[in-house]
Amino acid sequence: CSSFNQALSFDTSSVTDMASMFFGCSVFNQALSFNTGAVTDMNQMFRDAPAFNQNIGTWDVENVTNFNGFMTGKTPATFSTTNLNAIYNGWSTQAVQSSLNIDFGTAKYTGAGVAGRLVLTGTALWTITDGGL
Repeated sequence: CSSFNQALSFDTSSVTDMASMFFGCSVFNQALSFNTGAVTDMNQMFRDAPAFNQNIGTWDVENVTNFNGFMTGKTPATFSTTNLNAIYNGWSTQAVQSSLNIDFGTAKYTGAGVAGRLVLTGTALWTITDGGL
């Protein structure tokens, strides 16, 4: 999908595996209003997808058991602090699976995302790779 950048409208309510869905999509940057409530695997979903910079903090990730390499390759220049804050704050309000690993490359968050990140790392025991504050 090296040149794919079209809006998507899928019924994803029964999808359980989104692994590598946008892996390597170098220009894709569309809002995604997916129903992710049944998804268990988001392994490498946005790995090496430098253009993707959207707020997915409202996604239901309660059933996800694999986030390995989720956004490997992201940098502060390719993923906004606003969107990373939204992920931390949105996902921290859910009954997420515990002891997961998730990778946001070196993308950074701000003070606005600290509380949400602390819930994910402290209460849910996630190991998060990011670029820090």
